[in-house]
Amino acid sequence: MSLQSLEHRKQYLQEYYKNNKDKIAEYDKEYNKNNKNKIAEYDKEYYKNNKDKIATKKKKYYKNNKDKIAIKGKKYRKNNKDKIATKKKKYYKNNKDKIVTKKKKYYKNNKDKIAIKGKKYYKNNKDKIAIKTAEYRKNNKDKKVEYDKEYRKNNKDKMAEYRKNNKDKIAEYDKEYRKNNKDKYYQYNIKRLTKLGLPFKMNCTEYCYALLSWSKYVKELDNNMCKNCSSTEKLNSHHIMPKNLFPELSLDIDNGITLCLKCHYKVHGKT
Repeated sequence: MSLQSLEHRKQYLQEYYKNNKDKIAEYDKEYNKNNKNKIAEYDKEYYKNNKDKIATKKKKYYKNNKDKIAIKGKKYRKNNKDKIATKKKKYYKNNKDKIVTKKKKYYKNNKDKIAIKGKKYYKNNKDKIAIKTAEYRKNNKDKKVEYDKEYRKNNKDKMAEYRKNNKDKIAEYDKEYRKNNKDKYYQYNIKRLTKLGLPFKMNCTEYCYALLSWSKYVKELDNNMCKNCSSTEKLNSHHIMPKNLFPELSLDIDNGITLCLKCHYKVHGKT
């Protein structure tokens, strides 16, 4: 076939396609519907035999059309949120183990890369993340409480190890948090002390005064001296059985011992 004939044929096909777009589209739709398995098999075979060729072509196309692809992707995601979410859920449900294994493998091989990316993203989106987090916590209080409880239950050793290795960091964070959230911390203490006073049928104020009296009496019994190092400075009354775990013993004289601030910190694993 001569070049002239090829050009003429090309021109004819272009003209035909232009005048019969709907007809061709309808035919393609019908053909695809009736030959799904055949097409899938052909595509699979073609992909198998032309992997490198397809990959090169895709890379080249992506390189030359980045902005176009990004705009198209955004538009599609915007118009098909529910469809995408449903598809993702369905896929995740059917491929949980596969996805988890893949993610673990990727994380293992790209720890530093992920950390750098995460830090960079957090730095540029602090406010956005804070708003989103606050909104999520507000709408999922019960869910979060349940999750935290479950996590602490299943990761006791892990959390203990973290606290042991990050004492200074935790202390610094607590100090900063209390400084910036005085009202919140005050409300938390009221709530905590009210809860601890329940076994004695006391409100927060009554329990606080009872606790101060208990502390004073414990120190007097120990001659105002640390039972560990015999120091007489900065004395605290320490609960042998923690009051948070055993509130009914929090005002028991036999459950108290006098310690200086340094020894008290040591007992609680602080520096």
